[in-house]
Amino acid sequence: MAAGKLMVFTKPVSPDMDAEFNRWYDGFHVPEVCKMLGAKLAERYRLKSAQPNRSRQYEEPYVAVYHFDDIDEALSKMGQMSGWTQSDTIDAGAAVIHVYEPILVYEPKG
Repeated sequence: MAAGKLMVFTKPVSPDMDAEFNRWYDGFHVPEVCKMLGAKLAERYRLKSAQPNRSRQYEEPYVAVYHFDDIDEALSKMGQMSGWTQSDTIDAGAAVIHVYEPILVYEPKG
């Protein structure tokens, strides 16, 4: 059993759908993912700034971070899932999913 994080980078289909996208994502999608995959915690962030990079434009202004005690079990469940509820506010083709496993936990003293 290995802990890990699932990070999902997303954006709405258009800027005028931003508020509706966030209502759906926060009020429906995050709770659904946590329940179906067994996340112990979920966080969402909005991109505030980005270091310029010629090879990558930051087109996904949001990231959802799901924390799992057993990332392999969550990925297995995700692979078996069908019928995820979608919204017409999300640009599903632009969504990017990354899976991270811990390599260091550092807690500074004092």
